[in-house]
Amino acid sequence: MTLSVSNCLGCGFCPQDKLGAAYKDPKRVMAVEDFHTILGKIPAGTQIHFSGFSEPFLNPNACRMIEAAYATGRPVHLYTTLVGMKPCCVAVLKSIQPAVVRIHVPDGKALVLPEERWVETHEQFLETRVKATYMAMNSPSDFIKRHLAIKNIMLELPEMINRGGNLSNVPSKDIRGPMRCTMNRWHSNVVLPNGDVFGCCQDYALTVRLGNLIEQPYSDIFSEGEKWRMNMEHKAEGICSKCTWATPV
Repeated sequence: MTLSVSNCLGCGFCPQDKLGAAYKDPKRVMAVEDFHTILGKIPAGTQIHFSGFSEPFLNPNACRMIEAAYATGRPVHLYTTLVGMKPCCVAVLKSIQPAVVRIHVPDGKALVLPEERWVETHEQFLETRVKATYMAMNSPSDFIKRHLAIKNIMLELPEMINRGGNLSNVPSKDIRGPMRCTMNRWHSNVVLPNGDVFGCCQDYALTVRLGNLIEQPYSDIFSEGEKWRMNMEHKAEGICSKCTWATPV
């Protein structure tokens, strides 16, 4: 889920300029009632990822939606920088214990945040006792390193991906002919605040629209997704032909 399309954090690994140019709908923040409508159409057992194209906690109702998704029995995944997390979220996260939480740590380069404020928010998060993994795109400052070391937190430093060719500072591929997605991202569709569903979590330029979950049944969205997947596996086009995760077959 992309819970908001607004002024995000300007991270160097996230092409918000492409998203801002492509998303024209005035509905910039997902409403709670729309979230419930969407949730009611998604099959039972489907993982609900609070991540998408922006920081989930920038939606002021993020914790209400996380709690609502968990109440349906669906696995909840949370990918966050913690920016925007309210103190009231601590009790929610402590109660539900999401299946997956991955925290993006400020590094002073790709993700630039007020570090003392981030540490304060992270201290609040630690009160939840939620198990989380941590990553950064560059080695963080000594201040952040000391904080993580005191908490016995291991930090992963993965390579930056090109976001389906949407990042100019990361090389793109040029795949032609049949391909497959090494990360199976056919099943990582993204729902935007207005209910529009896009095929891949790397499609920041919004090129592969599958439909709208507020206006249409889930079966319509699924059918369009299968058509897109089969077409891409036959002949790589668009974001798939450029993506870090694509490979020829």
